[in-house]
Amino acid sequence: MASYLSTGFQATHLGKAIMEVNAMLDAREKEQTDEKRGHFFPYPEKRPIPSCTIFLGYTSNLVSSGLREVLRFVVQHNLVDCVVTSAGGVEEDLIKCLRPSYLGDFRMDGKQLRSRGLNRAGNILIPNDNYCAFEDWLSPILDDCLKEQQETGFSWTPSKLCQRFFKLYFENTGLLDQNN
Repeated sequence: MASYLSTGFQATHLGKAIMEVNAMLDAREKEQTDEKRGHFFPYPEKRPIPSCTIFLGYTSNLVSSGLREVLRFVVQHNLVDCVVTSAGGVEEDLIKCLRPSYLGDFRMDGKQLRSRGLNRAGNILIPNDNYCAFEDWLSPILDDCLKEQQETGFSWTPSKLCQRFFKLYFENTGLLDQNN
């Protein structure tokens, strides 16, 4: 990994990022003592509270363009403590759980693909039907959430909606699944 630091512009940045991540992971190994466990947010009961909290932030294009499995690996193996993403990041993950995408090529003509019912995100091909399936899947769930809110007064937050989506429907497959 050290060779990345002197290989080229992008490799240098990758090498520095790897060093930074390794430093965070090393710092994280030091557990906090019981008297220093004052956290503002709940922490998973089965995990020790580390001495530092690692956040992972990403946008939807990282999920749709093929890095979803890398991000999922990082989350699944508890290399981060907190995930911050956009609604599009959640949406793209759910779509990938519902239907497959296909490997294409960066040089494929977007206009021609579109006329055949395909969308291109980088070299990933996403059928239009995937978005239709997502809408068909999501609408009744949101209707149920609204009904539950009206009947019980329960307030839905983005995090609670994600928990509902992934726990009930895609356990152990979603990027944001809390069972990972």
